Amino acid sequence: MTQNGYPKPFATSKQLPFDVWGEVFFHCLPLDHFIQPSAFTAPLLLCQINRAWRDLALSMPRLWSSLSVKIGRNGCIPNTKLVSPWLSRAGAHPLCISLTIDRRPGFGAFMNADTALRSVIPFFSTWNRIVINFGPFLTLTSLSLLPDTIAPQFDSLGLYLPASYEEASNHMSLIFNRSPRLRELKLTTEVTGKYIPNLKVPFGSLTSLVLSMAVFTLDNCCEVIEQCPNLVTLQLDNLEGNFQQVRSGPPVVLQNLQTLIVSSSSQQMNVFFDTFTFPSLLDVSCLILYSFPMHSFLNLVGRSSCSLASLQLAANMTEEDLLQCLQGCSSLKTLFLESTNEGFVTDRVLESLTFDNSGPSLCPTLESIALGEACISSSDGKLARMIESRFINRNSSTSCLRRVSVSIGSGYTQDIVWRNCKRRGSM
Repeated sequence: MTQNGYPKPFATSKQLPFDVWGEVFFHCLPLDHFIQPSAFTAPLLLCQINRAWRDLALSMPRLWSSLSVKIGRNGCIPNTKLVSPWLSRAGAHPLCISLTIDRRPGFGAFMNADTALRSVIPFFSTWNRIVINFGPFLTLTSLSLLPDTIAPQFDSLGLYLPASYEEASNHMSLIFNRSPRLRELKLTTEVTGKYIPNLKVPFGSLTSLVLSMAVFTLDNCCEVIEQCPNLVTLQLDNLEGNFQQVRSGPPVVLQNLQTLIVSSSSQQMNVFFDTFTFPSLLDVSCLILYSFPMHSFLNLVGRSSCSLASLQLAANMTEEDLLQCLQGCSSLKTLFLESTNEGFVTDRVLESLTFDNSGPSLCPTLESIALGEACISSSDGKLARMIESRFINRNSSTSCLRRVSVSIGSGYTQDIVWRNCKRRGSM
């Protein structure tokens, strides 16, 4: 112990192997994927312990390979003059960089954002994951400074487009052409896209695609997806409008797609579901504001011959819609339901999910269920009986419920009593 009562820090790196020190220091880093430099957190904090720790920290590229730059009207945090020294310490280690502008930046932030982007471009050869979120305030002209070299480590990009995709495409093509191994792409915009004829996007290598805030029209979305044959994860947010182009030919097959996340206010989502086939589909999450196109969705599941494991639906549907859905998705292990209009989890639905001596008629392998209050319109006690019946494993072909999350109103007295008993462990 030192005189002031604090324990002595390890004096030299000779006391532990270098790789052990590396793991210890790495686990001192903040949990954020992109690190905001601070004297009170690692790695800068480690440099203040003693000279030996400082030398160790400065010699570990992994500690300096992540950086978050916050951009405001008065400048950047950290100052852009510190960006180069920070990232230089990472050496050849793959870099994760986030450039984010204040939502109310003022005029001064425009120049600051451009300076921030220019400060990280010299490190393009070691980019691995980058997020550029300037909102609708700034063009991407600084991307013209990208070096004409291939960056084999660059595989993840998040871009907040300052205008429509059509207006930003020239500058975006520079980064796409220099990133042949891009695997993950997220595009966001506040400008509703217009249809771009003959849209060609170099997305052939993508395994994950997120299109937020109606970057493309429905027609363009389908055309983009067709150009992504290797997708594993697809997320489409805030789809709106209608299909204008008449598509012919068989459905497009995406052999590897496992996760589909869609939110839409379009009344033509049946056209979307009719356009594709997903043989490997496992997880589906849909928020549909209008009537859910159950027939088209079940046709998608049927022709894909996939075994859905997880289904999350927030939609306007009927009791009959839901029963057909559960019958067509008998392999489900996780089910989440919420209503955007009226309750469709009725007595008939709950009775069909309830175990009897011969087992349930629907979803025998269900292990997790979540029901929002708005979707329940059953008699008091029906829900409790269904859940209780599925806590006991009847035979090898069925599964027990392991997790239940239910929101119910005060009028469901028997269901509430059952829930409270389960919480106390009396059942």
